[in-house]
Amino acid sequence: MLNHNHTNRAVVTVTNEVYLEGTKVLFYSFLKHNPDYTGDLVVIHDKISLRKQSELKRLFPVQFHQISESLKNKLHLLVN
Repeated sequence: MLNHNHTNRAVVTVTNEVYLEGTKVLFYSFLKHNPDYTGDLVVIHDKISLRKQSELKRLFPVQFHQISESLKNKLHLLVN
């Protein structure tokens, strides 16, 4: 699933549409300061629209992974 670039590295963040601008800054800054980075860029999210995903993919070679219902249920239990 990960490591499409055949490395053991990935920059992974969890975000939503509210924090998408911050995610752009994160990836931009990381890649600017690590120009030789060849690992994956991964966004774990809960229902980022396809339009917003496309917007981010135009800027970076990012992979999106929707969180599972099981994880959402466990997080809901934890928060309560």
